[in-house]
Amino acid sequence: MIKSTNRKPRPMSLERKTKWFGWVFMAPWLLGLIYFFIIPFASSFIYSINFVTIGETGLDYEFLGLKNYAYMLQEDASFVRDVVGEVKNVLTQVPIILIYSIFVALLLNQKFPGRLFARSLFFIPVIIASGLVIQIIQKDLFANTNMRADESSIFQIGLISEILGNLNFASDLINIITTAVAQIFDLSWKSGVQILLFLSALQRIPPTYYEVASVEGANAWDAFWKITFPVLSPSCLLVGVYTIVDSFTSQTNPVMKNIITRFNEVKYGYASASAIIYFIVIGAFLGAVMLLARKRVHYT
Repeated sequence: MIKSTNRKPRPMSLERKTKWFGWVFMAPWLLGLIYFFIIPFASSFIYSINFVTIGETGLDYEFLGLKNYAYMLQEDASFVRDVVGEVKNVLTQVPIILIYSIFVALLLNQKFPGRLFARSLFFIPVIIASGLVIQIIQKDLFANTNMRADESSIFQIGLISEILGNLNFASDLINIITTAVAQIFDLSWKSGVQILLFLSALQRIPPTYYEVASVEGANAWDAFWKITFPVLSPSCLLVGVYTIVDSFTSQTNPVMKNIITRFNEVKYGYASASAIIYFIVIGAFLGAVMLLARKRVHYT
């Protein structure tokens, strides 16, 4: 009697299936990482160490080494000045955006007539987020040739500054507050995603938490610091990182404008070197933020 040699394949173990499914789900991200980040970054680095010109058959390269980086850091004073200015701008703007987003999210989380319309109104910037669109809206909103330079805003900044001065506020703090008020339109425009993320986090808080706090005699202020804010803390880190990256890569800041201008002028080498140094600055800034947040979580 001849025995059959056809053997059924052994079923795949659950651990092996999990690994394969993991790779399948990671495949789109890995492809995107390679195609949209690693390859462009490698190309940018090659451009940055060469003098790139457009020839008859394509791009021509003349090796320069680190001359583009040396010129940018040692001779081009505008680049370093713009980067330092943008870092200062992020340090002042990001906390304001976070506080404003939390405040608006708390308002939108309340029950009131027209809540759905109000939420959609604050989400409009996310749908039509465009530097060109916001510039057109700003020109239509604030353009008035009959107004003086210090009155070219909906808000009377001079009056606010005078009131804060009478209250003995520090001049630096007055400048930060008046700048935020003067840019309230930009602030609302830049906070759409942040408000949505905070609102989503607020809606995940069980109402029973607040009911228990009310029974224990806690007021709204106590409930915010003991319940709402701790729950929002992980979202604060997420929203903070998003806001930092969004602020650094905005096409309205001088550094990005300069990089885009140099690319349009076919100065690929210098523009690529500027972009790589700027990328390192953003990475270092985010690393410091993550390190501080990690220490904060560790000690609490």
